[in-house]
Amino acid sequence: MKSYRDTLKMLNRPKILVRAAQSGMAFYRRDILFQQIPSLAARTTTENLVEQLFAREDTLNRQRVDNDIDYDVRKHILILTALLMETSHLANHQVIEVKAAA
Repeated sequence: MKSYRDTLKMLNRPKILVRAAQSGMAFYRRDILFQQIPSLAARTTTENLVEQLFAREDTLNRQRVDNDIDYDVRKHILILTALLMETSHLANHQVIEVKAAA
């Protein structure tokens, strides 16, 4: 299995974005994720879902960095929250921390 945990640790995102995602972990529900982002494959393995989420997060982060007018901070927080929860599930429910930029 790929080391998603290490990949998450290498993400360098603004502290406020990371904290918002961590706060959302208490309220995360996979079924709601699929309702809010219907293009995610609902009938997939957790590993495939995590790969989809990493791709989405990378796109959102590039939009954020480029000050793209289509950037959606709410969606970015949702995707980061889902990444934290789904990778945690893959790592036997161990909480994974994302490095926050200073």
